[in-house]
Amino acid sequence: MACRMNRIPRLLRLSLLASSAAVSLTLADASVAQEIASPAHGVQRVADPGRSVASSDDSSAIVVNPANLTFMPGAELRWNWVRTAPDAAASARGHSFAFASSLPFGIATGVRLDFLRPPSRSIDPYRNPYAWLSWGLSFGSKTSSLGMSLAHVYSDDRQVGGPTSLTLGWTGRPSRFLSLAAVAHDLNAPSNALGAHIDRSFTVGGVLRPIGTPALEVGVEARYYSGPEKWVPRGVLGVQVPYVGRLRGDFAVLPSANDSPREYVASAMLDLTLPHLVLSGGGIWGGAVGGRDGAGFVTGVAVQSWRDPGVHALAHAVRIRIENTPGNRRHVKLLRKLWAMSSDPEVAAVVFHLKTEPASSLAHAHELADAIDLLRARGKKVLCHLEAEGGRALYVCAHADRTVVNPAGGLHFSGMRAQYTYLGGMLDKLGVRAEFVRIGDYKSAPEQFTNKGPSPAADEAHAQNLREVDQLFVSDVARLRRIDPSALRASIALGPYTAPEALRAGLVDGYAYDDELRRVVYESLGGRSVALDDDWEAIADRSFGKAPGVAVVYLEGQMIDGQSRKIPLLGTQLAGSYTIAKALRSARENPAVRAVVFRIESPGGSSMAADVIWREALLTARAKPLIVSMGTVAASGGYYAAAPARLIYATPFTTTGSIGIFYGKADIAQLLTKIGVNVHTIKTAPHADGESIFRPFTEEERRVLGDKVKQFYDVFVDRVAQGRNMSPEQVHAVARGRVWIGNQAASHKLVDRIGGLRQALSEARALAGLGDDSPILELPVPQTSLLDVVASYSGVQSNDQALLDAFSPHVVSILQPLAPFLVFTPDQPMALMEIADLP
Repeated sequence: MACRMNRIPRLLRLSLLASSAAVSLTLADASVAQEIASPAHGVQRVADPGRSVASSDDSSAIVVNPANLTFMPGAELRWNWVRTAPDAAASARGHSFAFASSLPFGIATGVRLDFLRPPSRSIDPYRNPYAWLSWGLSFGSKTSSLGMSLAHVYSDDRQVGGPTSLTLGWTGRPSRFLSLAAVAHDLNAPSNALGAHIDRSFTVGGVLRPIGTPALEVGVEARYYSGPEKWVPRGVLGVQVPYVGRLRGDFAVLPSANDSPREYVASAMLDLTLPHLVLSGGGIWGGAVGGRDGAGFVTGVAVQSWRDPGVHALAHAVRIRIENTPGNRRHVKLLRKLWAMSSDPEVAAVVFHLKTEPASSLAHAHELADAIDLLRARGKKVLCHLEAEGGRALYVCAHADRTVVNPAGGLHFSGMRAQYTYLGGMLDKLGVRAEFVRIGDYKSAPEQFTNKGPSPAADEAHAQNLREVDQLFVSDVARLRRIDPSALRASIALGPYTAPEALRAGLVDGYAYDDELRRVVYESLGGRSVALDDDWEAIADRSFGKAPGVAVVYLEGQMIDGQSRKIPLLGTQLAGSYTIAKALRSARENPAVRAVVFRIESPGGSSMAADVIWREALLTARAKPLIVSMGTVAASGGYYAAAPARLIYATPFTTTGSIGIFYGKADIAQLLTKIGVNVHTIKTAPHADGESIFRPFTEEERRVLGDKVKQFYDVFVDRVAQGRNMSPEQVHAVARGRVWIGNQAASHKLVDRIGGLRQALSEARALAGLGDDSPILELPVPQTSLLDVVASYSGVQSNDQALLDAFSPHVVSILQPLAPFLVFTPDQPMALMEIADLP
């Protein structure tokens, strides 16, 4: 074999040294070739020009560095073709076909087929076609990933086919400016049945992004071949070309042999990036390529599930179809989507195609309307199509450029209402006696269990708050629809509306069936014809590492001690103190989180849970900016948790306040007597069973509980006074359990500014010195089972939601006030607002 290798031309012998280097077009000299013990070193793969081991975040990573599969934004199908002259010295000529995809839980995988047609000057037995089948797998996060690939050589020639290779890779991305990688190729030094083997090789490299974005990448790497003990250095360059795609290239310098001049190989590629499609083309050249021209070409096509920046698509309209009213997190997801769409030059219009109320409360409707205002301010037309929705849809659509209604539909709205359920009469009939001690005439939550209706103080507060909401609603809708407020109020009193009645009242602008929405868009754009798409997606995030950003920590539902959970059937979310405290602590200790927005959607609950969360919020506020964004309700324990924030934002319709404490239990002794059950208690102290549900409180116990509740109330007031820079007397004046609406709360210094989540995020970013596009980390991460993941991919509702939807909303509203009996024990002091169906 050594004699035969001595007769190989210099360029061809050089290729045996650096087979598979970078673009797989490298060469070796005779002295090095004699050190290679097996002709299997002639086995190579189809080139991937311009790809770096530190930044190949697509299906090419299967071969270049399998660890990078983790960083793919989705799925990709890719074909590449490398063509050189038939008499070229390089052997990496042929086609490659790859498919790879990211999966849940940080996993990614892919397969690739390489079909090679070596040039005529290749050494025996590598002149005949052969193939590689490679499978890659990776696991990691946005900052670090490990990957491996298994590859097998197929050939009709037994001297070539047979080896199965193992490659391991690692990539670390400590910041948005830098990516580092290391790859061990052919780590097992594979051999075939005839003993022909492939030597190990090792690549280390890095890519620098000087401005922290993919707009410019400069990479350096080197590959060491263990057989000949030689290094091959290589440089890589990537430049984003606006409105076109990406220009990429590389340059490799090959080691010299016998004092001969060094050879090089270079490539330049242009990726024409269309939505979900990349067309690639370019050339390779250099002394190491050989052949008549010393050059070749590369072309390829990739179909991707994600979008990269490049050629803009034609302007189009996006339809947002809402069939189920979004819950808290789905509402925020919709808001973020609309904010991103407002900056997309390809979006000419947004159509809200409503089949139900677009928001679960007027507070959420206000935030959705704010997103519509943002879209319009940035030049987008916004249209609404109604079927038979209510007041929240009317409020949202009043902010649009145009609203149309199904001719057979209408508006199911005839004024504001708030409903409070009182269980006192039912409990009396059952023989259940609810016993509570409270502080403040307005702390009316216990009345739902003790009374048949509201107390005079509670009734007056309810009415005042509803008048405030109605005034805000009428004022905004009248202004936006250009209707006199008194005329609008008179019109609302005659509701609900058929479609013609809504048009005559000035609440809609016309009629349209679903199939006529394209016509409505055409007319609204002044006769400009655009496509109406049912989906929209943002440009994929291709940043390195974790860029500094803002954490949004959610406090959703009634607050309980322990971990968060749900009550099946009732649709009641329970916010566990341990879960929320852990989320705040995680945000505080994460160096990539520069500010925290505490999103509160809670009527309160356990006062102990509120204090545990308050403490973590206080520690977080001392470490970095903490801004509270109040949603539908942030009252009682929900307000307790908000007190340490630097600033508190609330919408005009947010329900807040309810600063107060109560304590009590349900005595079921009479119920048990009715059904013949007797409970006999033995105790060592008079009050050992004071919190038992099998007997009422004694007068002495009520007095002692009153003292304890007063102490808990004083702590609550003190917490608020510290956070709001108020005296305890000032807090007490607006406390006593009184519930306030957003503007009222602001006038009493319980809220700093009127605004929604967008304004709170903007404030947090400004205080942290972050840009408007800085990333958002949402905490706590929702707990989902494998079945939930499968259901989400298939579009099936979760079991809880499906069961909840099976009940009438009226039935659910009656059952939900029973939740405290199911959740809280009699020994818990409560900071909980009354449960109500609010606008």
